[in-house]
Amino acid sequence: MAYPKDEQETVIVYEAETGLWSFYSTHPPHIRKYKELLVDATMTEDQYGINSIRGRIEDANVRISKKRVMSEEQRAALAERMRKMREAQNT
Repeated sequence: MAYPKDEQETVIVYEAETGLWSFYSTHPPHIRKYKELLVDATMTEDQYGINSIRGRIEDANVRISKKRVMSEEQRAALAERMRKMREAQNT
């Protein structure tokens, strides 16, 4: 069974000596996002899916950035670009 919200966490640690990133998470969105990037991953699972994952991140950039805030005009322009891109893919 999944961890309760107040117990879910993600820990990413950079080891300067080896140049590797260690990763541990019990937060389902982060597990799904980073699962394919992990090397030597160990997971705990039950009948509902993966509860936690631990591994190393190699050959990838780890980056944390501010959440993007868009105005209504920017949002509309992005939606229009996406609409045109989808139309081009379907033809």
